[in-house]
Amino acid sequence: ALKQQIAELQEDLKRKEAKWSTTHRRLKDQIDALVNENMELKEEVKIMERFRLEAWKKVEAVGSKKKVENSGVTLKRTESADTSPDEALVSVPSGPAHTDSEEIQSEIAYPDGRVEKVLKNGCHLIFLPNGTWKKVGSDGKTVTITFFNGDVKQIMPDQTVIYYYADAKTTHTTYPDGLEVLQFSNGQIGKEIIQPNQPP
Repeated sequence: ALKQQIAELQEDLKRKEAKWSTTHRRLKDQIDALVNENMELKEEVKIMERFRLEAWKKVEAVGSKKKVENSGVTLKRTESADTSPDEALVSVPSGPAHTDSEEIQSEIAYPDGRVEKVLKNGCHLIFLPNGTWKKVGSDGKTVTITFFNGDVKQIMPDQTVIYYYADAKTTHTTYPDGLEVLQFSNGQIGKEIIQPNQPP
């Protein structure tokens, strides 16, 4: 009777070992599958990041190649019915214009070809020989740079940067918290949420 019990216990132990071995093998296969899936996801993230960077470079390249005959252009922010106020469009009129409140107070011509005009309202206008010109607001914090190729860069007091690509007719807005908004001429808005200041 004792031998039979021992034999039964040994048989039961073998069955349990076989079951444990099967379970262990199945868990190992699941772990291997999860590891492979994780590696594939990481690779996809890398590819998407590369595509995103290439897209930004293409937009910048298209904007930088544009040559504009008119040397002076001004920046105007207009509200779009489809967007909120903080997603304002940037439009580029044909040339600079000053209202009566922007009468010139003084003008300085530098040897390197730069011309600086100080307006009565406190704004400073700096014109470069290549057609690029810069406007510094009376608060000293709002800066608008209009490049010779028609591109316009505006830096707001809160450090929001608005860049208008004239050739692509696309507005790229970068907010202080890292949020980037790409607004196309057809009204479409693409957002890249890059917020290093926020906890994950």
